[in-house]
Amino acid sequence: MTYNAEQIHDALNKLRDSMDEATSAYESEMATLRAKAQKLEDWLWEHGEHNANTVTQEYVAMRDLRAANKKAYDTEDARIKEQMHKREIWLMEAMSAIDAEALRTEHGTAYIQTKNRFNCGDWPGYWNYIKENDRFDLLEKRPAQGPLGKMLEEGEDLPPGINTYSERTVTVRRS
Repeated sequence: MTYNAEQIHDALNKLRDSMDEATSAYESEMATLRAKAQKLEDWLWEHGEHNANTVTQEYVAMRDLRAANKKAYDTEDARIKEQMHKREIWLMEAMSAIDAEALRTEHGTAYIQTKNRFNCGDWPGYWNYIKENDRFDLLEKRPAQGPLGKMLEEGEDLPPGINTYSERTVTVRRS
């Protein structure tokens, strides 16, 4: 049996609709289960007995869960970005073929936009230009944490205008 592009497009849309419905039902059920689990976890935290061993074990398990969730999200996000990129290429080629800067459709308008990006191949020359021309606006305004931390560790005076604060945090390493 032979299919044309319109039939495949229709089948794909039906499949996407079915996936959306299934995802919506799944997400709703998961939200309910997460809320129940959160209530149980909160109760257990408030009323249970704690010791360093179990709290550390729970912390490591939660960190692992976060990492797994992030990995799953990143994987799906990369897949979607790739699909979007394919469509950007197609739209660019379609607009170039008809010498257009924009395409308006019932779903939105695609348009070509030029963005300038900059990098530096000669830092000493760039820095000299900035100093000689008093163009410090050509730099991003944020202190470099690494070198400032090293200055602090070595007991050097920090440059004027730099404030420092110490923050105590807990770090958990897996055994």
